[in-house]
Amino acid sequence: MKKLLCLILLATLLCGCSDDKKGGDEQPTTTAEENESKDNEKVEEEYVLEDLDYEFDIIGYEKPNNVFFADKAGDVEIALNIKAGDKIGKGYVWDIRILEHNDEHIIVQYLIASEEPAEQFSYYECEWYETHLTIVNAKNNKVRKDIVFDEYVEFEKLNDAILCKKYGEITVTYSTYDLTLKELINMEVNDYSGAEVSRDGKRIYYVYEDMLYVYDSEKDEEKRIDSNGKYIALEVINVYADDEGNDYVFFNGIAGDFEEYQFIVNANSGEVVYMVEGNDRLIHYDKPIYMEDAETNDMVNEAITQWIIGISKDKAYSYPYTEENKWIDKHILENKNLLYGYQIGDNTYLELYDYKTGNMVDSACIENMYGFIEWVSLCKDGSILLNISNIDNYSKIYKWNINNESAFESKFEVTEHEMGSMPSVDISGINGEIYGPGVKEVSERLQPLKERADRLEEQYGIEIYIGEEVGNYVTGYKLSELYYYNSVEDALEVIEEEMSRYPKGFFKQFECDEYSGFKLFITSHITGVGELYFSAGGLTNPYCGDMRIYVSSMEADIKATFNHELWHAIEFRCMANSEVSDKLDMDWDSLNPEDFTYKEISNDIGLGNAQYIYEYGDMYDMDINNVYFISEYGTTNDLEDKATIFESLMADSPLEVDFDSAPHLKAKLKFMIECMESSFDTSDWPDMPWDEYMD
Repeated sequence: MKKLLCLILLATLLCGCSDDKKGGDEQPTTTAEENESKDNEKVEEEYVLEDLDYEFDIIGYEKPNNVFFADKAGDVEIALNIKAGDKIGKGYVWDIRILEHNDEHIIVQYLIASEEPAEQFSYYECEWYETHLTIVNAKNNKVRKDIVFDEYVEFEKLNDAILCKKYGEITVTYSTYDLTLKELINMEVNDYSGAEVSRDGKRIYYVYEDMLYVYDSEKDEEKRIDSNGKYIALEVINVYADDEGNDYVFFNGIAGDFEEYQFIVNANSGEVVYMVEGNDRLIHYDKPIYMEDAETNDMVNEAITQWIIGISKDKAYSYPYTEENKWIDKHILENKNLLYGYQIGDNTYLELYDYKTGNMVDSACIENMYGFIEWVSLCKDGSILLNISNIDNYSKIYKWNINNESAFESKFEVTEHEMGSMPSVDISGINGEIYGPGVKEVSERLQPLKERADRLEEQYGIEIYIGEEVGNYVTGYKLSELYYYNSVEDALEVIEEEMSRYPKGFFKQFECDEYSGFKLFITSHITGVGELYFSAGGLTNPYCGDMRIYVSSMEADIKATFNHELWHAIEFRCMANSEVSDKLDMDWDSLNPEDFTYKEISNDIGLGNAQYIYEYGDMYDMDINNVYFISEYGTTNDLEDKATIFESLMADSPLEVDFDSAPHLKAKLKFMIECMESSFDTSDWPDMPWDEYMD
């Protein structure tokens, strides 16, 4: 006999209410501390929600006026969906999800907006929209606490907590709440670091200055995880725990041989417990899980391809896949049991496997519902909530009561496996040390110069790194320490002279919503690693939450390099202004010849555009009125085009240009300065070298 899936009726979970809702006799269950006002939170007076006789639909009303299910779909009972006109309070429902369900309470998140869902527009085009995180008393349907966000928020159910993610321009705010909606963590992290949260919601792991960090909310402590110079971190992929509750962090990084690896490390000690070459074999999926797309060969079957699904440090399962079932839905439940969902014909099949034994515990079939599992949640009674969406973008919420009576035999074989199918690289066999900025202190012999750098920092409102504190790696490049006293001293003298040419407070203006400030790194050689294997005179890195310039003193003219890289920093600062950013994107190409396109490869020397390049004036009978670029390097892309123009203006360049005699270069310079002055406060600026060309 085919087993049934019970549809959960949301009438007992979350219900619509009128605008003049009133509370019952019970008092709110929140404490005085929880009721303190917060910018993104309000606690509603407790009120009774009206019972509804239908369940809520989820995101995606492609046909909002025709959303309908029959009362039956095979042997599965289905209720009607919410219609496009249904409301919660003052708004129309666009999205709803059950995050926690037990005998005591239900936690739901939902998004409402001022207009009804329609295929012509999205919720963010409405006059207003807001996201709610609400805890409801399961016994009387009264709201215990309602947290309201005036923006879209992503939610995820952890083991014993709720994770909320709010996306900014270059940052993500991570907030976690326990199952009473008491806040545990509220932390803004750079988007590039791919931060991840522990399964209990109490710790967040992230990358800062190429090192792995953790914030522990219980200890209110932030610390760097010690890599002992063996690796740096690029992006956190996932966090999972062993059976004793110890965290293990999975991330992409670089080892001491300056090659990319994927690592799993003990969060307490920083010890590497698993690493594999490359950055695409271990794949983040969902919850405490990693997957490895492992291809093996034998003489009989030629190629066998399998997913390796790691659930904890010591436990993993594998199953062979074909193109037919490769993208099967995979979910790890809070108790670490493994849930698969897949489609055959018009039906959706479910299989549940025991974490400890690997044996199938239960299975079920939903007939006439070809859909994908968007999310799952384990209830306290052992049942499973599933949201299943089909290709027409309508969704249903089901409750699967597990009774250990499989409806059918497994469609594929799941076998226990060691964590990772490929041998782990022995990091002790990799010679070399790798570390980011600030990990080491400046040596005693350079201390007088460090003191000088400190004085410049205070004067200009920046940070300067010299000697060992620079680190030996920045994304894609190996850095060689500049340890000669005289060379560091000479570099500081040039840097001080160049910074003095800019207006007072100029460098402090790099501190804005997108960037925390300006940092300068003085190093010896800058050499690309991997596919970027070439030397660079300087680098600008705006992707760490601050603006960073790296200057090589051994391979380049520091004055020219500093001004070249400074323009890159200025342009990234301009991009923080959306109007200026749009102007830079859309209007710059109109200043180039109609038949010109950037080559994008900096070492691709081609002279097809030589007639437009000032650098080749002595080689060709050039008309200065037809010059658009300072040098060949400026034809690489628009960023280098602008930087070479600014370098020519500000440095003692052999390619110094009389912009008045070169109308196209002057037009470009004028455009650049207008963008800069639209993004910086210029009210007290003195006359600058570019002013004479702004008429």
